[in-house]
Amino acid sequence: MVDRAGRPVDKGWLGNDRGQHEGTPLLTYISRQTNQRGRCCEKIFLVILAFVLVLGVTIGTYLLCVEGELKPPEKLSFVPRTEWSTRPSRLNVTNLFLPSQRVLLLQTNTKMCWNEIECSNELRDLQKENTEEMGEPDILYNFIVGGDGRVYEGRGWQYRSGFRDDDQDILAVALLGDFTYSPPNELQHKQLQAFLDDAVMRNNLVSCYRILVHDTRSRYLLDVAYDIEKKWSEKICVKKNKKTSHLTNRDA
Repeated sequence: MVDRAGRPVDKGWLGNDRGQHEGTPLLTYISRQTNQRGRCCEKIFLVILAFVLVLGVTIGTYLLCVEGELKPPEKLSFVPRTEWSTRPSRLNVTNLFLPSQRVLLLQTNTKMCWNEIECSNELRDLQKENTEEMGEPDILYNFIVGGDGRVYEGRGWQYRSGFRDDDQDILAVALLGDFTYSPPNELQHKQLQAFLDDAVMRNNLVSCYRILVHDTRSRYLLDVAYDIEKKWSEKICVKKNKKTSHLTNRDA
């Protein structure tokens, strides 16, 4: 190939107006392609490595939870006694033995409540009934789960409940409302489970606790008790007998 003056021109090097080369040597092209592929492989390797690390952390966390025989509880919404009760505690009863071995599940047979104000009012009325009409020193329950998805402190962890005087290792937990004809709402169910999970983690409740139902007329309370105890018996305790124990009004 020659230019206009008849001088030979190398085919591999065609100069442009700026003195640069329009053509690229084959070796240079191959080298650039190799570098690009190398960088692409590095990116893929880093992505795979990151995925493996995340997967390893996830599996490790799961194994730790399984080894500890407990999953992290749902978020617990707790209301201390001082935030709802206007009466000082006048308890002169035996202390509650911790960790508790059994949970007595009850219903308060009161109206359902849907927020902290309503539930606090219901608890104050219930406390007044227990003390003034029944002659009890305080509200009967250790803890109460409201329809607003909050756990309210009653007698707490220090004192025995107002049920079954001969048993000092029973924790009395009530669902606020009447569930003879309708089940507790989802918030109550989840908060009850979260509260019990948290109690086990704090060593206030043994991991293989039993659930006793005070009023067997409410099949919905029986369902709640069975669901919770089944979880523990299957995933933790591996009990042979997975049936929930029940107490009648006379037994309690």
